[in-house]
Amino acid sequence: MSDTELKAVLYVDGTPLDETTVSEESELFARVETHYIAPWTAEKEVSVEFEPVEMDDAE
Repeated sequence: MSDTELKAVLYVDGTPLDETTVSEESELFARVETHYIAPWTAEKEVSVEFEPVEMDDAE
């Protein structure tokens, strides 16, 4: 597993529809393709934003 986790938010027509944490972008793309892109590509704008997950490390 990667040391960096990514928070991925799926937007459809600008509305956040799903959020998950993944270790690699490809994990989310498989999920998005299966559940969202196939039924909506002709009608909706689909985008995904990634950002690092902030870890709660003891200092």
